[in-house]
Amino acid sequence: MKKVDINIDEYQDAKTSLVDVETLDGEVHRSFVTNDGKVLYYEDIPENYPSWSIGVFDSVTEYYNEIRNIKFIMDCIPNSSLEIIEEYADGENK
Repeated sequence: MKKVDINIDEYQDAKTSLVDVETLDGEVHRSFVTNDGKVLYYEDIPENYPSWSIGVFDSVTEYYNEIRNIKFIMDCIPNSSLEIIEEYADGENK
């Protein structure tokens, strides 16, 4: 297991998030691109146990491949976030 130091204060602002989704049912998904290009995400789904999780993806492409089939995220994700994801993915695949 690799130890990763994360400055959470740097990522708490919704303005800096890659994806910031919160449904009327209380489902929350937030993600941020770290300085080294990884994607840090936090998720809270009240009907699950445990209800929350934190994780890291190695790239924006890997992250998008995972979330694109999650209905509550894709139903609520703004087009501006999808455009940013595409820009990151294009840069990763060059």
